[in-house]
Amino acid sequence: MMSAVEGEDEAVKAFTEFYPKYMLKKDRLTSLQFKPRASDVIIATTPKSGTTMMQHLVHGLRTGGSVDFEEINCVVPHIEHSKSIGMDLDVVEQVATPRVYKTHECYDFCPKGAGRYIVVIRHPLDICPSLYSFLNGWLFPSQSISPDTFIRLFMLNRKYRPDDINDRPSFFYVIESWWKRRNDDNVLFLFYEDIIENLAETVRKIAHFIGCGEGDEKLLELVTKQTSKEFMLEHVSKFDDHVFKRARNKACGLPEDIGIGRENAQVRREGDGIRRRHLSPEIVKEINLAWKPLEELTGCASYDELRAKYGTK
Repeated sequence: MMSAVEGEDEAVKAFTEFYPKYMLKKDRLTSLQFKPRASDVIIATTPKSGTTMMQHLVHGLRTGGSVDFEEINCVVPHIEHSKSIGMDLDVVEQVATPRVYKTHECYDFCPKGAGRYIVVIRHPLDICPSLYSFLNGWLFPSQSISPDTFIRLFMLNRKYRPDDINDRPSFFYVIESWWKRRNDDNVLFLFYEDIIENLAETVRKIAHFIGCGEGDEKLLELVTKQTSKEFMLEHVSKFDDHVFKRARNKACGLPEDIGIGRENAQVRREGDGIRRRHLSPEIVKEINLAWKPLEELTGCASYDELRAKYGTK
């Protein structure tokens, strides 16, 4: 097992106490009262599963490829975070139609009534280190908590199925809840890895699903180019969540720009942060064991098996 970091117990205690003050439950609960319109699109994903890329993709399709925005969450709002930055989703109009929003909520608590839901899931062995990298050095001092400890305490230890909206479910349950809706006419269910391997095809699929840009070859080509990792890295300040981070950093007494940089970006270069290969064998085993309820539901013993059976052929 990966050795404990010196002073880790104190860092865990500090993070456990600080995180609820940063990600305010009352703001999340207020935001989730939002009532979508039948013409709206909601992007619903597990954390660290290409959400930012999908926001940018859909926004590009509805605007003709515009990148005239400060940061992508300003034009495609994160539902749970909207209240924290003073955004009233029922009042603020968007720059184009259809209106588009993102969420990491399970189906149970996701606002109902939107016309389209784009759902993206990702391999748990990639979600875990990505979320660790996103928060490391931002909401807890860099490397003060080991990846094993963070994943075990703050991801795997979360209640699987929430009792009510006050609980944040395991991301495994987020997968389960949307998996059960995958055949709904207004749900497009995607695997992150398929998107990366077949980006141009994904752009076409989404254009058809949301009714924007279908048949416009120049636009489809442009959006495919702009949704590439290379393009997004060249314009990384448009995809780093700096509006939300600065607002909450200031409110919580943190340096205003902490967490805004390469290591904590939504889009990262190879070598920034940690990856699956950096996880210990012990935590890999624990992550894989947490798949068990999904095996009982889907009949697939692993994420790889699920994707092989139901993903893009």
